[in-house]
Amino acid sequence: MSARLAGLFTEIDPPSLANPVLSFLKAYWDRKRGERAMPARADIKPAEIKEHLGSIVLVDVLPGSE
Repeated sequence: MSARLAGLFTEIDPPSLANPVLSFLKAYWDRKRGERAMPARADIKPAEIKEHLGSIVLVDVLPGSE
């Protein structure tokens, strides 16, 4: 690990988030995914989260890049 990453902590699925935008987006994601690992692309409705769109980056995995 490089010195600039020393002491860095990452939690994959935190139970709570202090940042209200991240907290809202995580709750939205969890509602949309239900019991699945992640929601379907069609489940995400930009109109439902328009005030937070500036905080979102979409990533698409291409076939064969896994």
